[in-house]
Amino acid sequence: MAAPHQQHQAGLTQNLPQTDPLIDLDNVREQLNRRIQHEVEDLQRRIIALQNAQSLGSECIIATYSRMIENKRRFLLDLDD
Repeated sequence: MAAPHQQHQAGLTQNLPQTDPLIDLDNVREQLNRRIQHEVEDLQRRIIALQNAQSLGSECIIATYSRMIENKRRFLLDLDD
């Protein structure tokens, strides 16, 4: 006889609706796309703030943020392929 927790786990998996893996993948892609877009927007706001502040080292930070934005955009393009 199976242990009680194994019986409970088996019962849970039997009651779950079957989902289409492609639909799940599309949902993950959409969530990832939204999150990365939000991160890009945040980095763009940071760049603007640094451009306005002109603090020591801001050019280096702006260049780094710009590379991060390009990498994130490239990732999104690759994700769609």
